[in-house]
Amino acid sequence: MATPALVPRPVRKIPNIRWWIAGLLFVSTVINCMDRQNLSILARTVLNELRISDTGYSWVVQLLLLADTIGYILAGRLTEWLGTRASVALFTVWWSMSDMLTSLAFCVSPLCLCALVPLC
Repeated sequence: MATPALVPRPVRKIPNIRWWIAGLLFVSTVINCMDRQNLSILARTVLNELRISDTGYSWVVQLLLLADTIGYILAGRLTEWLGTRASVALFTVWWSMSDMLTSLAFCVSPLCLCALVPLC
């Protein structure tokens, strides 16, 4: 008895896939920018609730900037090594985990540590 040949299933194409991808990248960029601005907008509230001094807050902001600066260099190398698709997925998960850890901070030290998480 002969085995039937495997017939490939027709691939369903998504119309305008490039525009969908561009739209998703745009939305993720907007969310990233809004996420970065939240700390400066809510600075006084964060300072009062966590009882952080202005100096402590400046440490958190400076560590965030340092992590971003070094992170961009490392992210570029990692993207070249992993490829665009895998690195975007990895960075999205990494950024989400960093945001979740930040919500657990209760004073300056954990907040500074969470600021450096994107760097790890």
